[in-house]
Amino acid sequence: MDAPPPVVPRSSSIPIHGGDFWAFLCTLGGLIPLAASLAGDGAPWWTDLMSPFALHSALALAMAALVWMIRQRPIFAAIAGAALAVQLMRIQPLYSADVPPPTSPERLTILQLNIYYANQSYTDLVGLIAGSDAEIIVVEELTREMDLALEALPPPWTRWASKPDRDSFGIGVWSRLTATSTRVRQLGGAFPVIEATFPWDGGELMLIGAHALPPVDEDATARHREHLAELATWARSSTVSAIVVGDFNATLWSSGYLGFERVGLHSAALGHGYGGTWPSALGVLGIPIDHVMIPRGLLAVQHEVFEIPGSDHRGLRVVLAPAR
Repeated sequence: MDAPPPVVPRSSSIPIHGGDFWAFLCTLGGLIPLAASLAGDGAPWWTDLMSPFALHSALALAMAALVWMIRQRPIFAAIAGAALAVQLMRIQPLYSADVPPPTSPERLTILQLNIYYANQSYTDLVGLIAGSDAEIIVVEELTREMDLALEALPPPWTRWASKPDRDSFGIGVWSRLTATSTRVRQLGGAFPVIEATFPWDGGELMLIGAHALPPVDEDATARHREHLAELATWARSSTVSAIVVGDFNATLWSSGYLGFERVGLHSAALGHGYGGTWPSALGVLGIPIDHVMIPRGLLAVQHEVFEIPGSDHRGLRVVLAPAR
């Protein structure tokens, strides 16, 4: 008579199958950007690197919650679902912010273009600007070669100020309006920022064009946060309405955005939906690090994202109106 097979004790732990493993990775990948965006001021440097991925976090958490439910892991499904709800609440202002209809016929159209310093699509960029309906253009990553190429813009386009460079921080401002004053300032003592004042709506409007350092390591993140705080301070100290335009290397969920809110500025994207701007290869799934920050006295009637020939960024077209 054969001996009975040995009895293997049952484990009380939850077995980890392939589906559980991928759901765990999606949960972790969704929770990290959420935690980073909730950390606020004084958070570790890496939070500024992770917080921009709010949309990707929400997608990962939604996938995780679905897989956990299919695999009948209710506790894990509840954790992923709760985190997803919080992340969606943080994205919600891009869709639910109340933008009242303007009562004034005045309009001001601005293009924000990070053209990429190695871009050689000179003719295409000249055609893009010349064929646009914009009154003001802010160009980042402006090289000397591109600065010379943009001299081909037809009148009344005028270069009011430019500081080209061979790296990623050259910048210039062109307009079909006549600037009443311009100057080049130094952000953090090293990076050029252009201030230009234009007559508009019976008064004046100051435009601050900037490109902040990206938060790629601890030192760069400290300088990045200082740059955004400095820009917010400059806007607050202006004696006329001021807008800040440029590549901030930050999103609405980054700690640096809080500084703009504290001085009464907000992104023109609010109420107009999610619009990823970098990298351009990801299209709408890119992260929105390019901005037009406006005060409460202005309304963003339109906020659109479009392709820039030869660039790794997508551009912004923003139409402003007085808030009265």
